[in-house]
Amino acid sequence: MNDWLEAEQRVERAQQLAESQQWDEALAELDAAIAINPNNAPWHAHRGFVLQQMDRSDQAASAFERAVELDPSDKDLLMALGTARMALGRFAAALQVFDRVGQIDRDFEPAYCHRIAVYAELGRHEQAEEMFYLAQQLDERCPHCFFHLGASLAMRAQYEQAIRCWRQTLALHPEYPEVRTRIARALRAQGQHDAARREYLAEYRNDAGNVELLVEMAEAAYEAGDPDAAITKLTQAIELEPDEPRAHLLLGGICFETQKYSRALRCFQRALALDDRLPGIHNHIGRTLAQLGKLKPALRHLRVAQREAPEDKVLLACLASCYFNLNRFDLAATTYQKLLSIDGKLVAAHINLGICQYRLGMHDAGLKHCLRASELDDKCADALRFVALGHMQLGHWRSARQALRKAAELAPEDPGIRRLRRKLIWYPLRSFLRRATHPFRKQS
Repeated sequence: MNDWLEAEQRVERAQQLAESQQWDEALAELDAAIAINPNNAPWHAHRGFVLQQMDRSDQAASAFERAVELDPSDKDLLMALGTARMALGRFAAALQVFDRVGQIDRDFEPAYCHRIAVYAELGRHEQAEEMFYLAQQLDERCPHCFFHLGASLAMRAQYEQAIRCWRQTLALHPEYPEVRTRIARALRAQGQHDAARREYLAEYRNDAGNVELLVEMAEAAYEAGDPDAAITKLTQAIELEPDEPRAHLLLGGICFETQKYSRALRCFQRALALDDRLPGIHNHIGRTLAQLGKLKPALRHLRVAQREAPEDKVLLACLASCYFNLNRFDLAATTYQKLLSIDGKLVAAHINLGICQYRLGMHDAGLKHCLRASELDDKCADALRFVALGHMQLGHWRSARQALRKAAELAPEDPGIRRLRRKLIWYPLRSFLRRATHPFRKQS
């Protein structure tokens, strides 16, 4: 058989296999054909399309680049290359390609349409609008143009205008994918949760079984103050796709916030097993374990989380609390100091650092932090209680009484303040007795 004929037959088979979504087999046929005739631009483009379906985006872009090298004036090949670069997030490189298409044919509307999207992604929104109006002169009924301009407007928080653009997209193309989800997001951003829910439901009716959409709907429900609806949506998503880590992660987060800690832990651990690179997963597990009183396992996860987010204030507070409850006051103090270096106005952190330093025998240093806490919040009875304790440890009886008096005014029923006031009655007497009997103890 003639090699050229064999190559053409392989390409025909590749086309048939692609139509049946047998991507591996189609790619093999195309590779064999290109090995015979490596200078056929459409075959390389066909190969790029197949690679896109196989989620091999980098290789797809390379295939389109080779096709364009072989036929640099073909607008369709150039558009395929530009969209492949967009899919990879290489927007500046995509823009170069679309500009070339515009130079080849100034009346080719898709070149303007795609540049709206690229300029929006690059943050060059005025140029995105300029491209939109140029495209309108060529085709005023292009739904893609309205969709891309809507995205540009939403990036600038111009939600009403964005929604108008997306409504026009639907008017031109009622089944346009994802547009109702975009509208729902814009409505959420404006606090219009009921309207957003209606848009999500309309989108889901057109795309039932979309797990990612269900997860987003759950996020929206929780944001609207309906955790039960959010849990229902996530449970449905997990039933459809048990190995979707984001669904388990979000369900765990909602369970944590609603104090269902055991269930939250199971969800987080399942998410970790599915994807150990999920952002914040060790933080979530560590904080949940801490809530369940499992402090040593919590520390293991929190230390990993700290390496990933060394300045996360909530994480540092939880880590310090675990050290404190394990009587590791030195490590707790170091962690509270780190926390206060990030935000020096955290009243609770100053109080807790002060307590750690009291436990370590550093009474002067501890008192300074408790005093700082009371300065930051002069209505905080806890701060005044520990100010009083510091003064008592240093023998400052008058200052201790003054602090306790203020604390009792703020929280008259606080049992800790009452206990400390009873102790204060005896502390000066005990100190006096120790000093008075010291010589006799020495002689005996």
